[in-house]
Amino acid sequence: MKNRWVIALLLVFTSCSGYNDNPVKPVQNQDRQYLEAAISKALDETSKDVRLDVGKDVLKNLSTIVASLDAVVLKELKLAVIQTVLSNADVFFFGNMSEEEIAVIQKCLVDRFGMTEEEFNEDVKALGFMRVDAYKVFGHLKVTFQDGNVTLGESDDFTVESIDKDGHSTSLTMKLSDGNDGVRIFVDRVSDITPICVQFPKQIEVLLKMADGKELNGTLSMSSTSPYQYISFKIDDWHAAVSLTSNFDGHHDNYVLSLDHDIYDALNVGARMIFDGAEKFNVTVKSAHDFKINVSKLNDFNNLSTFADFLAVFDGGVVDELQAVLNNEIVARGKVKDVTACMNALREIHNLAGSNPDFYTVDTYTQQLNDYLDFSISQKGHATKARSSLITCKADGEYLPHIALQFPNESAPMAIYDRFSKKDKQNYRHFADQVNALGKEARNLIGVVRNKIQVVKDLE
Repeated sequence: MKNRWVIALLLVFTSCSGYNDNPVKPVQNQDRQYLEAAISKALDETSKDVRLDVGKDVLKNLSTIVASLDAVVLKELKLAVIQTVLSNADVFFFGNMSEEEIAVIQKCLVDRFGMTEEEFNEDVKALGFMRVDAYKVFGHLKVTFQDGNVTLGESDDFTVESIDKDGHSTSLTMKLSDGNDGVRIFVDRVSDITPICVQFPKQIEVLLKMADGKELNGTLSMSSTSPYQYISFKIDDWHAAVSLTSNFDGHHDNYVLSLDHDIYDALNVGARMIFDGAEKFNVTVKSAHDFKINVSKLNDFNNLSTFADFLAVFDGGVVDELQAVLNNEIVARGKVKDVTACMNALREIHNLAGSNPDFYTVDTYTQQLNDYLDFSISQKGHATKARSSLITCKADGEYLPHIALQFPNESAPMAIYDRFSKKDKQNYRHFADQVNALGKEARNLIGVVRNKIQVVKDLE
């Protein structure tokens, strides 16, 4: 039941009475008729074209690789990496640096490690810092996990491979190049004193080969106009992007995610999904600011954490403009006045799942969401926008907040799902099941990664 609450809260097209498959009543409003026809078409095409099970398989295979790292393996790997880093690192002192470059480095260290001015002057200025090229350390390293053991070897590129008990291999390969054209990021400290800075290339080619023979390839890239290429993630401008392509079963799909951050700590996000040349999803977030993540709560996140636990890591935040386009035709626009307030309301609603809450209990949080969310839904090529709001109504036996639209000359808002045909509802539920499965694997991957990071931190 809780999975159903999650999808109902996060998807645009949600239900007010999902168990009602009676034919929809005709309406005279032409704008609504056009929009409902477009939504029906989008649901039909999405249920056929969107292969979210591919993303689920990718996340599951990545989790398999990370889960292979037990404490013994991680300790051996950590020692090997540290030795490789130290043997390939160049030590930089400040004697030949300009005051501007020193100031840039100090800014990054204060941001990354909370370093005080006294600590910087007494330790870093005296001892310098280490800078290592990611290509020199990882460029030809192959890490293989099998039967609880780790083997370090050489390959043409950086490769991590996990071989299961049946001999099936899952591998992630990253082709690195010289890092001089990329960015410099402080990542750790030796003996809690000497900072280590890693130079990453501007672009990294990646290839994921799964045990079932499927492959996913793409690029990771990062750039910045920050002086001397040193990046402070909070107070520098930078650009990062991920582009992945899958080719199998006769389909060519492309997934693109981009992040742009400015010196005022505002983040812009773009995401696109293109299937066989047709864009199915396009989401843009403009100027997300005053947005923080509670690191202590994030550090506690593991593969047993719930959706509500994930919502709790967000603290503060405003989104000036949010837009989502489905099937290159249906457009939802809005803004979020207080991300934390919305997350808190969603968390409380999620926690109520399965307890059969009454209307008034749920409606309290519905109204909180309405207070902090403004949005509208329209169709490309049609000037009329529907008034959009959340209303509390019953779905599958429990009350939930759902999106309802009201067009001009209509006396009351109508929930979108109540207007769906039986086929539309089947398509919606199929898509919802895919999203739930994808979300579960994403949560599991985040949890596994956080768990392994903590294991590494606890190693002596």
